[in-house]
Amino acid sequence: HHRLPDKRMDPLSVWSDVITNRSFYLQTLLEKYELSEEIDRVETQLTNEVLSPYLSIAEAASAQANFSLAAHFIKQVSQTDSPAHLQIRCAHVSADICLRRERGLLVSSAEDVSKLVSSLNQLQQTKTQVSATLSQDLSLSSRHHVVEGHQTKRIAELLQQPEGGHLIGSLFPESFEDLKSYLSNPELTAGEDPEYVARKFYLRSLAAYKQAVSDGTNFFKANVEMGSPCMIDSMQAMAKFCDNCLRKEEEDSVSTRLDLKQFPSVITNYLLRAMQYGSVEARQLFPRLLQLIDTHP
Repeated sequence: HHRLPDKRMDPLSVWSDVITNRSFYLQTLLEKYELSEEIDRVETQLTNEVLSPYLSIAEAASAQANFSLAAHFIKQVSQTDSPAHLQIRCAHVSADICLRRERGLLVSSAEDVSKLVSSLNQLQQTKTQVSATLSQDLSLSSRHHVVEGHQTKRIAELLQQPEGGHLIGSLFPESFEDLKSYLSNPELTAGEDPEYVARKFYLRSLAAYKQAVSDGTNFFKANVEMGSPCMIDSMQAMAKFCDNCLRKEEEDSVSTRLDLKQFPSVITNYLLRAMQYGSVEARQLFPRLLQLIDTHP
């Protein structure tokens, strides 16, 4: 695995230097293979090596709130005839950019929610187009469902705000069609109860996180030597979702209308398992575990 700069700590200028130099050396290698019978295989491999860091710098730019630069690198990858696994990663990073940009706003408008719904639709289209790759690569599939869970949870949260009804009624027409398609509810109207629609998104979010944990766990069982990052990420995502739902009712008196009875044990189980595999983030949530054990014995 090639070492890359830190996505949050290292400035984007460092990322740019690393990727520019790598691209130069990879292009030099490619030229040496031009007369080789191996050219097709090597060219494919080198294309992956060139484009993958572009997605990494897009992720770094998004994490540092430089969304225009992130979008620039995403566009470069999306305009190439990239292999399926890079198309999926590209969709994931695009979704992350959209989500981070919206979270940085003081107030979200119907236009911002429309962009989230459109981003979710793009995620689903990519899933359909490269379903064979996702079924073969459970690590990538786990990440895909974590991203879907994040998107649907945020849409549900926005619809639960006081202006949720206005947001539904003011969505772009194509985004409203995307929303109806995603929820498999063609009868949905612009005057629908936002709490009803929010609950549908919470249910889809819960299902996505469950699938992410399943895929991540199965990938780890089949590839123990590769470690457990995707399994840990999916378990932490599921635990945070459950904790977020509990806190809404405990602290904000906002109901997700989900059955929360099993959520404390899910949080405890997954965070303890993540800690077992060395997750620093899970260890930082240990005080919350103690609180849950005390309040939900």
